[in-house]
Amino acid sequence: MAKTYAVRINGEVAERFAEYMAQNSHTSPTEALREILAVHFASTPVDGVAFAARESALAQTKHWALTRMTQTFQELHREAREAVQVLEAQGYGR
Repeated sequence: MAKTYAVRINGEVAERFAEYMAQNSHTSPTEALREILAVHFASTPVDGVAFAARESALAQTKHWALTRMTQTFQELHREAREAVQVLEAQGYGR
């Protein structure tokens, strides 16, 4: 079971954290803190390589998914266009 920790910040650090959240469109402090920690740990050379590999894998997966979606929608568009042509040839829509 994962442990849960609560972090309380006050003063100038809290103000800077709130500014960071606003500037980067974070809706939750947890999301903002995760990003800050990811950037911090990615700044070391070894972690930077792991971070880059993960980002590359994510980008490749996203590219594959979007390419497949594009192909599927093109096939659906072609099938719909052919169905409309058949209907028009039968006299519908006149």
